[in-house]
Amino acid sequence: MHCYFISDKRKRVELGSESSLADKDGDGYIEPFNVNPDEKNLGGTSDASVDLTDTEVYQETHYYPFGMTMEGEWQDIVNGPENNYLYNGKELNTDFGLDWSDYGARYYDAAIGRWGQVDPLASSYVSYSPYNYVANNPMKFIDPDGKQIGVKRTKRKNRRDKVTISYSGVLINNGSGLSNRKVRKLRRKISRKIRRSYKGKGGSIKWRTKVSLRIGSAPKAGDNVIEITNQQNPNLGNQTGLAPNGISALVDGRNRSLNSITKTAAHEVGHNMGLPHNLQESVPGEKVTMFGITTQKMRFMEENTIQPDNPAAGNMMLPGSQPNVAGSNITESQILHMEQDFNNNKLNGSMSGGDESWGTYPTDKPLIDINGNVTKQ
Repeated sequence: MHCYFISDKRKRVELGSESSLADKDGDGYIEPFNVNPDEKNLGGTSDASVDLTDTEVYQETHYYPFGMTMEGEWQDIVNGPENNYLYNGKELNTDFGLDWSDYGARYYDAAIGRWGQVDPLASSYVSYSPYNYVANNPMKFIDPDGKQIGVKRTKRKNRRDKVTISYSGVLINNGSGLSNRKVRKLRRKISRKIRRSYKGKGGSIKWRTKVSLRIGSAPKAGDNVIEITNQQNPNLGNQTGLAPNGISALVDGRNRSLNSITKTAAHEVGHNMGLPHNLQESVPGEKVTMFGITTQKMRFMEENTIQPDNPAAGNMMLPGSQPNVAGSNITESQILHMEQDFNNNKLNGSMSGGDESWGTYPTDKPLIDINGNVTKQ
């Protein structure tokens, strides 16, 4: 891997002074070292006099697959402020001589090709060491932040900020009765549904979702899981869909259309991404005392309470009790909810969006009560 950090004529990357340009002599070439002007050949000729102190390349670093830097004359070629964002674009922390790369969720030690902390999702990948890096295969996989679902905001001057969501996972067919051909078609439909539903723009942000979904029989390091199964599966029970945590989505695929399966899968992935149902589903009901023990029942929203003119109608995260107005929309408030969950380290773990209620954050709106009334617009 070769990484060159330069300043172009529009100064889109500025590691030198503000007046510095990569092509110092304006000849149209970026020379890795100083050469005789009469002997230029895309970087010099073999008999050119090499001067590493007057290079047009600010920094050059070569890596082994797991991230260790290769030794060579290029290693100390720094013409201007040194750049510490190196392997995979991660900042190298040299405090106390550790030389660990900061991936956000964890620190990575390229010297041994291992994380410095246990994988918080280790229970999902029991065949790997909890300290493994990208399933010991850095030529094929990357781990952008030490987690699975990523949410990144890019600030833009005088424009809406851009929020990019990253989702990677495996589609597993486990007792759904679907043929291999249909599973392949389903993978394409689910990927397209997630990309299209989790894309849009609002007053302050513009958002999109990158999806990488493969078909497999088991998850690998860094995978979310969408399991197409049936209601006889004890992990699913008598439900059409379930997100028991922030990693797995189970969907009933028996005797259902691919469109119906796709819609349920995208909904459950929303829970994986931290989204609860977008209204108040239940409130404490009457108290009942039996054999000296008092319990409190829960009162749930009645079926089809939400009408088409309700602001919650048409949303991806409506509960199953409101099938008549269920849709595919995701709002700006829901993306902000997802972003805050990510920043608070609530994603990619044991917690599902269904474990919380809509209204956790001040940006959660509108708020709809159990009777379908808007309590916050």
